[in-house]
Amino acid sequence: MDAGVLRKFEMAPAPKFCRKRQRLVEQFLIAVKEHNELQNAQVEGLIAGKGFSLKWEIADARERRDRAKHTILAHQQSHGCK
Repeated sequence: MDAGVLRKFEMAPAPKFCRKRQRLVEQFLIAVKEHNELQNAQVEGLIAGKGFSLKWEIADARERRDRAKHTILAHQQSHGCK
């Protein structure tokens, strides 16, 4: 068989729409929104003279955001969707 024909069957085309990826992206967007809201609240608190009170909450939100991002990347790598 022709080598070009064989190469054609080595990789399946990436799915056009992946429901799991869509769900992961939605979770990521929620995590980004939560992180941004906490950062905004922190800035408002600093302006109002309340100090740096949301340090740990912001750190936790950043970890959730980063974990969600890496979950999307890992899924794309293993599933081949984009």
